[in-house]
Amino acid sequence: MESISDMRCLHSLILQNNGIDDSCVEELDAILAIKRIVRLDLSRNRLDRMAGSAIARTLSSCSHLEWLE
Repeated sequence: MESISDMRCLHSLILQNNGIDDSCVEELDAILAIKRIVRLDLSRNRLDRMAGSAIARTLSSCSHLEWLE
């Protein structure tokens, strides 16, 4: 089975309303590290302080992401 990092055509990832919360920080870091993903929708999830801090740290050095919700 192919992982998302192997999917060469993947540029947008919509994870809206998927129950993602602070326990998913490692997975979010891995997703944000995939340079082909330029659009990421994490809206309507329960991202609190831990996930928000992890996303902010990653975004400070992330130049490939053009759109984040």
